[in-house]
Amino acid sequence: MSTNWVNISRKLSTLKEKEFEAIKDELCGDSLLVILFGSRARGEETPLSDYDLLVIKKRRGDRVVLKWPAQIFNYTVDEVFEELSRLNTLVLDAVLEGRLLCGDEQLFEKLRREAEKIVEKQWLRKSETGWISRAVLRDGGV
Repeated sequence: MSTNWVNISRKLSTLKEKEFEAIKDELCGDSLLVILFGSRARGEETPLSDYDLLVIKKRRGDRVVLKWPAQIFNYTVDEVFEELSRLNTLVLDAVLEGRLLCGDEQLFEKLRREAEKIVEKQWLRKSETGWISRAVLRDGGV
């Protein structure tokens, strides 16, 4: 890898971190929860990785516009519970594998417990490629 590319990559990473901190501060000021998930939450990020955020607001109208370098997914508390029951894999990943950046820890734990119950009830398991039913694996499928 050329020295020039390494320097550009470092500068981009530094710029992303500064921009992300500003976004996080703004979101944490008026959100019930802000959860970091995806490669950055798992510690598997690359210089090109964005910041995946699940943001929970009090009301539906309190939405945030997409802001580089973050990909922001906005929900209300009721919507998160609804999406968990629908087996929305993005929401499952965020709640089960995400890191709480700010907000109500008790609410975060309540969401996590609900997601764990749903995963158990639906016989789901996380694989390298996504969520899969353990019943399918047991029966020899996939």
